[in-house]
Amino acid sequence: MMLTSRHRTGRGALLAALLLVALSATVVLAQDERLGGKLRSGETITIASGETVAGDLYVVGGTVVVDGIVDGDLVAAGGDIRVSGTVAGDLAAAGGTVTIAGAVEGDARIVGGQLTVSGEVGEDLLVAGGQATISASGSVGEDVIASAGQLTIAGTVAGSVEGGAGTYERSGSVGGSENIVVGEPYDDAAADRPESPILDALRHWVVVVIIGALGLWLAPRVIRTSAELIRRRPLASVGTGLLAALGWLLGTIGVVVVIILAAILFGLISFGELAGLIFFAGFVLILLAAFAFFLIVTYLADALVGLALAGLLRRDSHSRWMELGLLAAGAAVVVVMTSLPVAGGWIKLLVALVGLGGLALAAWTGWRLRRSPPPPDAPPAAI
Repeated sequence: MMLTSRHRTGRGALLAALLLVALSATVVLAQDERLGGKLRSGETITIASGETVAGDLYVVGGTVVVDGIVDGDLVAAGGDIRVSGTVAGDLAAAGGTVTIAGAVEGDARIVGGQLTVSGEVGEDLLVAGGQATISASGSVGEDVIASAGQLTIAGTVAGSVEGGAGTYERSGSVGGSENIVVGEPYDDAAADRPESPILDALRHWVVVVIIGALGLWLAPRVIRTSAELIRRRPLASVGTGLLAALGWLLGTIGVVVVIILAAILFGLISFGELAGLIFFAGFVLILLAAFAFFLIVTYLADALVGLALAGLLRRDSHSRWMELGLLAAGAAVVVVMTSLPVAGGWIKLLVALVGLGGLALAAWTGWRLRRSPPPPDAPPAAI
């Protein structure tokens, strides 16, 4: 089965997102008072050889080293995570480098740049990352589900191997089936053939029209007000778009800082369950905000600017079908302009800022009207 690079990237991103959600959910759902869940944080976290942690353990640190025994689940996030001891339950880890040289008796769910299994995973191994290796001494008791740039199996997998990888090498044994979607081999002739810009632009136009039509259906006043503000105040829309993008970035950083501080604080006062809940809620908030921002600057901004351009030619679009037609025509102009070879990237940046700014201005205008509604006999306010 051959998939394009676009499809492989989407599949890998989806698997990575699912693993991250599973990692976050584990923090909340595995918090069982009967097991005595604990949270540790710091620059270096070490479970020394001979040390046994009763129950679940939640660790956030630069370096995490487990040489002892965790008699429950281990949830770890850090730059370098090394498990040379024993985890009696499941392992959920996110890190730059993750090494399993000891034993994980349950499942292992890993998101990281590099994973090496030279020990034992008792049940399933789920991994999303740049490089995943099961060395000659490594073993997995059940299935391997992976999305990686490079997947190497030199050890033993008792079950099946599923997923996708840029490159896949196997010198070990796999007890079940192998269903790995591998990147196409390098072909000089194929590499010299560029992807069709016309087909890509057409796909993008279709998505823009669909997103714009959904906006006109679900939030018609917001979409129409945003397009009108873009048409009348383009420079203000650019400036507001810059401020909105900066605000989104600073807000995301602020949420991350609050999550870390809250997790440390509640961990120190032995409220591990509340720390896990805050971590999960913050992660979901960041994920939703990132998705909304991506949707706005990639597709909705094109639709808003397209409606604004179409409004320059005709504004009496009382018919819903006429409005959709103007949306389609304006979006086509925007997509063509943003697909130009050299200037297209800069035009797309400008369109994203204008669309984001128009949406922010519409939200600000609506908030002001709700806070200070005009008197009943006042004339309609100009946009």
